[in-house]
Amino acid sequence: MRKSTIIIAVLLFGFHIGQSQSIENATILKFSAINLLLGDHCTRSWSPNFIVERSFSEKFSFQQEIGLIFQDRFIDKSFLFLPTDQLFGIRFNPEVKRYFKRKPDNGMPEGVNLALDCNVVWTNATTSVSDAEVKRLVIAPHFKAGYQLITSKRFVFEISAGLGPGFVFSKSSIPQENLGSKSYQYGILYEGGSGVYLSSHLDFKFGYLINSK
Repeated sequence: MRKSTIIIAVLLFGFHIGQSQSIENATILKFSAINLLLGDHCTRSWSPNFIVERSFSEKFSFQQEIGLIFQDRFIDKSFLFLPTDQLFGIRFNPEVKRYFKRKPDNGMPEGVNLALDCNVVWTNATTSVSDAEVKRLVIAPHFKAGYQLITSKRFVFEISAGLGPGFVFSKSSIPQENLGSKSYQYGILYEGGSGVYLSSHLDFKFGYLINSK
């Protein structure tokens, strides 16, 4: 009897804490328009994505983006990016944001913010140029500045920009000396080239505040 009473008390306490946290914090669902249109920003691709931002104090929030990357068969971007015959990838981007404005009544901080993220992109592609199968991992942390607006109707608009080091790890099915035509991005060979570059960030996000204080 005593054990069951303790268990019930613990469950009720956990439920109370969960309820108080859900009321105290706010959640925004968003998507990145830039990543949707440009994919991995290297090949002719697009990336449907899903972003969740959750506040955990009056001026801080945590944001997580997850997206898939597919070959773009609808819009010809060959003048900007490398064409591929096949492509699939995954994007994973955690981010911590610090706002300079206290929480408004809706529970989510907004306005000017500084942020640190770590954009991780993995792709497996067959290039049209050399017909090489390329497995590529890009890790790019950024220091960013941004502005987020939440309207009275709970619609969310965000713009951000930043810089950081980019690290590329790439492996090709064709040796470099047998590639023939070679493709480069940031001075790094796409088909099997690895290296470090200066990664720039520019993003436009749109979303909706689904729950608030």
